[in-house]
Amino acid sequence: MAPPEIGNDEIPLQEFGQKSFAADNTIGGMQSISYDNSGAPMGLYKEKKGMYVTARNLSMSIGTEKKGDKRNILSDLNFFLKPGSMVLILGSPGCGKTSVMKALANQLHSETVSGSLLFNGKAANKSTHHRDVAYVVQGDHHMAPFTVRETFKFSADLQMSEGTSEEEKNARVDYILKTLDLTRQQDTVVGNEFLRGVSGGQKKRVTIGVEMVKDAGLFLMDEPSTGLDSTTTLELMKHFRELSNVNQVSSLVALLQPGVEVTKLFDFLMIMNAGHMVYFGPMSDAISYFEGLGFKLPKHHNPAEFFQEIVDEPELYFEGEGEPPLRGAEEFANAYKNSAMFQSIVNDLDNTQPDLTFCKDSSHLPKYPTPLSYQIRLASIRAFKMLISSQVAVRMRIIKSIVMGLILGSLFYGLDLNQTDGNNRSGLIFFSLLFIVFSGMGAIAILFEQREVFYIQKDGKYYKTFAFFLSLIFSEIPIALLETVVFCVLVYWMCGLQANAEKFIYFLLMNFVGDLAFQSFFKMVSAFAPNATLASVIAPAALAPFILFSGFMAPKRSIGGWWIWIYWISPIKYAFEGLMSNEHHGLIYSCDDSETIPPRNTPNFELPYPRGSGNSSICQITRGDQFLDQLGMPQNNWFKWIDLLIVFAFGALFSFGMYFFLKNVHVDHRASDPKNDKRSKKASKRSKKIKDSKVDIKENRMVKAQKEIPIGCYMQWKDLVYEVDVKKDGKNQRLRLLNEINGYVKPGMLLALMGPSGAGKSTLLDVLANRKTGGHTKGQILINGQERTKYFTRLSAYVEQFDVLPPTQTVKEAILFSAKTRLPSDMPNEEKIKFVENIIETLNLLKIQNKQIGHGEEGLSLSQRKRVNIGVELASDPQLLFLDEPTSGLDSSAALKVMNLIKKIASSGRSIICTIHQPSTSIFKQFDHLLLLKRGGETVYFGPTGDKSADLLGYFENHGLICDPLKNPADFILDVTDDVIETTLDGKPHQFHPVQQYKESQLNSDLLAKIDAGVMPVGTPVPEFHGVYSSSYQTQFVELGKRSWLAQVRRVQNIRTRLMRSLFLGVVLGTLFVRMEETQENIYNRVSILFFSLMFGGMSGMSSIPIVNMERGVFYREQASGMYSIPIYLFTFIVTDLPWVFLSAIIYTVPMYFISGLRLDPNGAPFFYHSFISFTTYFNFSMLAMVFATVLPTDEIAHALGGVALSISSLFAGFMIPPASIAKGWHWFYQLDPTTYPLAIVMINEFQDLEFHCTSSESVTIPNVLTVNGTYIDVGPICPITNGNQILQRYEMKPEDKYKFLAVIFGYSVFFFICIFIALKFIRHQTK
Repeated sequence: MAPPEIGNDEIPLQEFGQKSFAADNTIGGMQSISYDNSGAPMGLYKEKKGMYVTARNLSMSIGTEKKGDKRNILSDLNFFLKPGSMVLILGSPGCGKTSVMKALANQLHSETVSGSLLFNGKAANKSTHHRDVAYVVQGDHHMAPFTVRETFKFSADLQMSEGTSEEEKNARVDYILKTLDLTRQQDTVVGNEFLRGVSGGQKKRVTIGVEMVKDAGLFLMDEPSTGLDSTTTLELMKHFRELSNVNQVSSLVALLQPGVEVTKLFDFLMIMNAGHMVYFGPMSDAISYFEGLGFKLPKHHNPAEFFQEIVDEPELYFEGEGEPPLRGAEEFANAYKNSAMFQSIVNDLDNTQPDLTFCKDSSHLPKYPTPLSYQIRLASIRAFKMLISSQVAVRMRIIKSIVMGLILGSLFYGLDLNQTDGNNRSGLIFFSLLFIVFSGMGAIAILFEQREVFYIQKDGKYYKTFAFFLSLIFSEIPIALLETVVFCVLVYWMCGLQANAEKFIYFLLMNFVGDLAFQSFFKMVSAFAPNATLASVIAPAALAPFILFSGFMAPKRSIGGWWIWIYWISPIKYAFEGLMSNEHHGLIYSCDDSETIPPRNTPNFELPYPRGSGNSSICQITRGDQFLDQLGMPQNNWFKWIDLLIVFAFGALFSFGMYFFLKNVHVDHRASDPKNDKRSKKASKRSKKIKDSKVDIKENRMVKAQKEIPIGCYMQWKDLVYEVDVKKDGKNQRLRLLNEINGYVKPGMLLALMGPSGAGKSTLLDVLANRKTGGHTKGQILINGQERTKYFTRLSAYVEQFDVLPPTQTVKEAILFSAKTRLPSDMPNEEKIKFVENIIETLNLLKIQNKQIGHGEEGLSLSQRKRVNIGVELASDPQLLFLDEPTSGLDSSAALKVMNLIKKIASSGRSIICTIHQPSTSIFKQFDHLLLLKRGGETVYFGPTGDKSADLLGYFENHGLICDPLKNPADFILDVTDDVIETTLDGKPHQFHPVQQYKESQLNSDLLAKIDAGVMPVGTPVPEFHGVYSSSYQTQFVELGKRSWLAQVRRVQNIRTRLMRSLFLGVVLGTLFVRMEETQENIYNRVSILFFSLMFGGMSGMSSIPIVNMERGVFYREQASGMYSIPIYLFTFIVTDLPWVFLSAIIYTVPMYFISGLRLDPNGAPFFYHSFISFTTYFNFSMLAMVFATVLPTDEIAHALGGVALSISSLFAGFMIPPASIAKGWHWFYQLDPTTYPLAIVMINEFQDLEFHCTSSESVTIPNVLTVNGTYIDVGPICPITNGNQILQRYEMKPEDKYKFLAVIFGYSVFFFICIFIALKFIRHQTK
């Protein structure tokens, strides 16, 4: 059956001045659709199907009026999508186009929708709608370690129709690889910021490809051209034009900077602004519609730019006198609703019914094309690959288990059956369990690494949430089993625990089940936490009560009645109880001479009473069950299996919680902070429209900064080669990415670096800007005729492709910070502020200048970040400016404004080198020189572009390649230079070899001669610098301190959670040991509370790792730019964190100390000294966390090793195992342990000269003691410990060290500071 007629689908060519599109079977580098005998694409779709979409009065909002945070996202939209038609959405970022697509994809979460939205005359089928829709999201989120082919294959396996064979799936993947020109990259990993993979443009094509595998009737693509060059964008859109023609697929595409040829491929146009629809109708009628409103398209102007700019800047296109007749989104939207065009669209919506015999959907099919078992298998395989892909992390986990096993095995080697080693067995079991528990913290990073991809695939219904959930569990089992076996074998047999196969198997089983259970616990927290930072704060805080009430630090009988319920719900309690029963039950203990009461090794032991002990003593504990009884644990051999089942049940509960949150919680950062919105609205009220789009820099304040340096910079490079080390066939080889590149840039020159994706543009820019951290560079680079020096950052700035910005700063603060730290120190602050204000206005950032930048999808949009990134670098007023794809992610209006500004800066005498992907004709005209590369990093052209690109096009005309006068020259040169082209020259057949022809050209000869002679004229004054930094150390300290403090106070959730955690645990611990008396039982309780208080500081400190890791990326960029000194950065970061460390310590210490009844005499001095020691200890642990965060590459590894370090520190501090029991070979570690000294101080502070007594149940009576009269009597009651000094002696703590150890604590602070400094200076985890 023929497809239905689609009205107004012919686009008059004269509207765009372009020749019509005719499909052929070769589209540039991409593969066009091949057809079988039926006319269907071969191996692509099994049946034709279309999608007819109608939207009537569609509106959307988020928030509620009740809470006062309601915001309208879409307002009263009316449109349709017809089978076989392509609709283009244009609008500046934030206009609402993503919300339209989410509504059409039925992927809404907290949004409220009103109006009618029908698909083939019906509301969206919630079960199967996803099978009819392919939605290419805006961000490029993929599993980094997977290759391009594996990524496509995973999508094909889960999204292709039932019954599709493996051969057909592979054929589909091959087809997509060819279509998207990714065949050569099919075995390359996708990569991310930490793992080198495909280029940015190639990653965007991967994002498109994963959706192309399904048999969709509706294609939705949100900015699919971001990061792609114009040729690739055109090829891609031509492919979808063919797909629409052949398969009658409906397509809705949002583009930012479409060229003329791309624009004319679309049938209909939708223009959005601030959630309003200002036009929807045939593409062919759009220009005449706006001309009817009084706005005229200038001659030789891209219509797409006209459409995007007309609402925000109507004065640009209004030729009449006075104000334009319309201004703002609402006025344009109202004008559209009153137009004949709108009435025509509404009539079409009301009167046209879809042909249901033609428009088929998937409502008759099951929800998923694959069974649950298949989803689980694929998801588990992928999860396991993800886990083992980070070989460093896997190795660290295994090495960590081996190291800890050896440490514990040697420390507790060959435990005896005396009283001391009986207690040491308990300490060993508890510590081993804690090691297993805290090893799971790495699971936080594991889930966050996959969460964004999971959200996309959950919304797209690739699989059931249950399948992803099980994959997280199943993938963990092999590694968890391996690390548990290694750890348990070493600990169990080296320490001499009971040599019984059943008991060893139980020990192994309990630790393995506990490992899996707490992995699930940390993943459960990660499933609902908004970010990794909060997850790292919440998880330890939730675990702390479980540890405290596990029965070791606070025995059951010591727990007050109101807290006993935590004891019963602590999973660690049951694991500890089971392991204790497994070890102690059945053992017979004895006493060494020093352990009896009274000790047999005292001098007068054999003398008759009362001169001696009458040669009589008792051994308090002779059976293992007595150890169990002291802790209130069952004294049998069977209940331990109940404990194992309970721990397993807790693991199942945590797993269910993880599943529940994965299924029901979707953290969406698109909803901005209402406070930011209010600030933005205030800023927008103050803003004024820029009348002249071409900002004249000479008339603004930017000139004041430029007067400081009269010239730009001369830079030249010759025979530049860049190679990286790769492995091929198991051998180390070097891959050449740049091959003998020559060129130069001089003051006033704007040089474009162009080439297809993967040509090496960004690589060349990194090499020239001295930003490469690896690889091998050869060749010569001269700056102002000299080798590059350490002052290079003083005269250059680099706008990176990836916008790494301080997330807590506002837009204005970020740009102002850059200006104050990088502009000359003698420039008045008032001028710097005015200079920044002009940059903000020029980059159209005025409305959001007071909005926080945010992180990832939380905060500014992609285009806003890009403009802020440019602003930050422009604020340094550089002589030499590098820009890596500065227009990527911007709409055409914003892109042109940015390039106008860059051109003006170049015209003022600056030297600028800029990579560019898909420049429009207007943007390409801004460049006066071009360096064109082909794939493989070889030069195709270096030279001037000329007026209207005459010089550039003339070069190619000399080789028989003539550009259509109406074609964008940028598109033309990309089309003709990436391969050998057959052409005619002087009427004869001619082969154009781009690289060879250039090498043999006069252009190249002239270039080499110019470089050899030196680009910089003789006698040109060269600026001299007397310091590496532009600003003074005082300025750096003030600005860094201000930024760091604001960063702290703006992380409100983090601060609130930190302080609430401290208060909660302080109250819990205080009330657990409420008003302790000086009894024997409370001696151990006092030691426990002091030890736990210090270790809580360790848990608190480790939660700062994600924050440091996030700030680290910003530091790398700013350090490469030479903004400030590393010691000052580090010092201000630490100083601004001190108040929160102090508050955390005090808020915890006050309730804990006073409620528990710790020592106050004399005059409260012990409390203040204890508080001070707690603060210094918390501070040192915070510094230690910074060491791990700066030295180690990822959160996962930093958390894992941080947990190990915390465990080792607690082990050797003298609590788990008394100093006298520590093996001689490990005593040096006890003395190195940073926790040893604060624990000793607080113990001395509490126990020195403190008197203790015994209750009737605690005293001991010694039977049959020989007296001087020769009779035997029972002596007692005897109190074992009557003075705190006895405890200090047992722990080998000397009162005179109470103040001496302060020096050691401060010494560790200095040591950690030095370690962090070294890490920041010499370690980089972002490789280029």
